[in-house]
Amino acid sequence: MRIELKKEQINRKYQALSRSFLDRESAISEVEIEETGELCFFQIKGLANFWDREENLNYDSIFMDILSGLHSMHTTFVYALVGSRTDISVYIGMTVHWKEALKSSLKSVYPYIHLTEISNQQMKKVTSERSQFGGTFMGYPTNKTSGENEILQIERLCTGLLGEDWAYIVVAKGIHSLLIDRTHERLLDEMELVSQTLKVSTSSGGAFGDESSERTRFINQRYLENLEMVEQRLETGRAKGMWRMSGYFLAAKSETAQKLRNLLISTYLGDKSRPEKVRALHATNMHETISTFPLMANQLPFNELEFHPLGQWMRPGNETPIQSFIYRYQTLVSSEDLATFSQIPRKEMPGYFVNPYVEFEVAERRENGDFVLGNIVKGNEELEQNRYSVPTSDFNRHGLIVGMTGGGKSNTSKSLLMRLWNDHKKPFLVIESAKREYWELANVPGFADELLVFTLGAEDKDSVPFRINPFEKVGDVPLQTHIDYLLSTFKASFELVPPMPFVLETAVYRIYENLGWDILKNENVLGIDKYPTLDDLLHTIDDIVTELGYDQRMKSDITAALKARVTSLKVGGKGAMMNTAKSVSMEKLLSRPVVMELEDIGDDDVKAFVMGILLVQLYEYRKQKLKEENVSKKEFEHLIVIEEAHRLLANVSKGGEGANPRAKAVEFFTNLLAEIRSYGQGFLIADQVPTKLAPDTLKNTNLKIVHRIVMKEDRELIGQSMNMNEEQIDYISTLKRGYAAVYAEGDARPKLVKMPLVDEVRGEARKYRDQVITEMRETVKREVLDWEQLTGEAGGCPYCQGPCQHKELDEKIKAITLEKGWHVTLAEKLPLQIESAAYLERYFELLQKNGYVPSLTFNQKRCCLSGLLELTKLPRSSRQKLMAQYLGK
Repeated sequence: MRIELKKEQINRKYQALSRSFLDRESAISEVEIEETGELCFFQIKGLANFWDREENLNYDSIFMDILSGLHSMHTTFVYALVGSRTDISVYIGMTVHWKEALKSSLKSVYPYIHLTEISNQQMKKVTSERSQFGGTFMGYPTNKTSGENEILQIERLCTGLLGEDWAYIVVAKGIHSLLIDRTHERLLDEMELVSQTLKVSTSSGGAFGDESSERTRFINQRYLENLEMVEQRLETGRAKGMWRMSGYFLAAKSETAQKLRNLLISTYLGDKSRPEKVRALHATNMHETISTFPLMANQLPFNELEFHPLGQWMRPGNETPIQSFIYRYQTLVSSEDLATFSQIPRKEMPGYFVNPYVEFEVAERRENGDFVLGNIVKGNEELEQNRYSVPTSDFNRHGLIVGMTGGGKSNTSKSLLMRLWNDHKKPFLVIESAKREYWELANVPGFADELLVFTLGAEDKDSVPFRINPFEKVGDVPLQTHIDYLLSTFKASFELVPPMPFVLETAVYRIYENLGWDILKNENVLGIDKYPTLDDLLHTIDDIVTELGYDQRMKSDITAALKARVTSLKVGGKGAMMNTAKSVSMEKLLSRPVVMELEDIGDDDVKAFVMGILLVQLYEYRKQKLKEENVSKKEFEHLIVIEEAHRLLANVSKGGEGANPRAKAVEFFTNLLAEIRSYGQGFLIADQVPTKLAPDTLKNTNLKIVHRIVMKEDRELIGQSMNMNEEQIDYISTLKRGYAAVYAEGDARPKLVKMPLVDEVRGEARKYRDQVITEMRETVKREVLDWEQLTGEAGGCPYCQGPCQHKELDEKIKAITLEKGWHVTLAEKLPLQIESAAYLERYFELLQKNGYVPSLTFNQKRCCLSGLLELTKLPRSSRQKLMAQYLGK
């Protein structure tokens, strides 16, 4: 009789432990709640796939470890998965007091996790929009994820409900470890008691005598097995933490709620879902219930509670009963079970990204870096106290900035220039070939009174004209050297096929000689300091081609090709800029921040030529300064930024008949970069496509800043020059705007750096472009160069050092010559004269002898001779030659 009664008790306990009474409920009509206090929330926007790099990593254990740490704080934990028609959102919440602990825990174990703090009001709004239908779920989950490549259960929910409005929420509160221990003790006592009832011995008579048999009581065995399952969870909970958990499923539509319920059960129900299987019950008024993210507080009725082995009990020495498994719709779960319900997805979905996991260096190895570029980034976290810096003196070892449009390249350049000027007072020159962005530095603090902007190739009232004579050398640089530099610039900018380079070289030498320059002695025999112009070169080409004796067809081809290239430099604003006698002073250009815009020059070849000539004159100036100061090398004192540098420093193949001269010219400029560092001049080369740049450009730059690059060949090229590994090379295609991989001497591998955003003046104080250009125009005209004084020169002006004083006399001689018809005689006789200078002198004597003019000084003859020769209609080159012969005589 006693055994039968025990059997009935065990049966009731078995049902209470498994909460089988819930199978008779279809919906919950009355809900009691337990408030969880003030909460804070973070949305997990995404993370990096760090698990792909660790073969033996148990992904599920990661979040369990976080929950184990949070459990010790006796806090409330909330996990929410929210679906909409367009995306999936993942949220993590916690008692507000432990907000930073939650944030740091997530960042410590999920590299590159992207967290955004969400207010309580925002979170309530998100859930309330989906709480028209739903209910609660409870029970023990079965972790069905096995192997690294298996789909997580939480991902199955997301996949099954894509495009619908729903929410899946888990709320849990940590259980005190003392209660866990007391519950475990109670459980062990119950297990020992049940184990004694498992086997009952009986005796019965038979043909073969007394027999002993054992009859296994099935219900006792199953009950004990369930207790063992609970014991395993409690044992895990003692080590990792236990939680009281309420789960909720919500949806905007009834059918979606039913679909979510079914998916939830099928996803988490399995062979480990014992003794409480996963159940999901619909409930009314979920809109009100879920608004504060509470726990379901309905308790077990007394008739169920008295039979639950772990419900409530008295312990010797206690005045009140110990209560453990007393809730009707809550489940007491270990951190392991809670982690199964609260997995962080590792599969990318709409609204939730999974980036490649790549590690960059974070430790700064340089101790003397006084120039800060930005903050080093670890994962998604900007380390504000860990800054990437280099010595300012290293800028004369040159830098390289590459990245596609919109990646932050220009902002990085501006930020660098701003600090260079404001913090270190180092001037700079920007050569901007494609866009107009750097004029905006006028709105950056520190530049208002110092910045100059030139609009090269533009001459209208809304421009700041520039002047540069390609044939003018700077300082004491040998003329032969300047001519070599000039010819290299032509070859680097224009496609010149043989024999065009030779013809061009011969013509260039000729125009210098016509102005009295002795190449060997590096002096002007006429005692003047004037240089040829593009007009002189253009008019000399015909004579040179004729003298070289080419056949008519080749003569026509060479003449047409060379003239076309030279003429392209003389047209419109380009001609006003380059077909001039004097250049803007390099000393004035290099003493302050300067921006040169080349956008108005449409021809890329012409842009390259202008850039090249600027570099040539800069190089000559630096060389002269080094000589004047009598030193072997100088510390960094000036930076030049070349945007779209491939126009000049192109990656040109050395093979092929036409490409070879250009390749040699590019090599000249790359060698120039290598040499000029000892003169205190630094270069910052900026371009979108690394493969377009000459290879030596990458080799000769110390500081490399790489923004987002997509093309594989570009990434591999720049990556190899920065000692990147394969993962880093792939990763730079995903860099966000403003982030860059940075590498310089002292780095083992690149660092990921967040570049600071340049803070420009806003509001009414901001200057717009037309205002800036107007101010620059007046400043340049007043302080640098009055370009209007460099136009309108006559043919003889290059031979004259001072302003014109004999214009009336010049007009008088030309009028007499035309009246008498002597200009025809001059045109016929002069080319035939061996001593043309003597013939011209006799002509002046004729004018004086007949009383047409008074006695003439040498300067008067020099001035008037130019106009006189113009009347002959002889080729310009011939007139220049006659002029040079007369002045030399």
